[in-house]
Amino acid sequence: MSKPAPTDLVPPQWKRNPVALWVYIAAGVGMILLSGGRIVLERIGLRR
Repeated sequence: MSKPAPTDLVPPQWKRNPVALWVYIAAGVGMILLSGGRIVLERIGLRR
């Protein structure tokens, strides 16, 4: 019970607008994939 519930970490406005939360998550995942993909492409390019 000492751990905060995941919903407690979400700002109140996102509880009323869950779409904004999904957009925020999708943007974060997209940035990670783009940065990771760029590094992989650079390594492949350097190997050739």
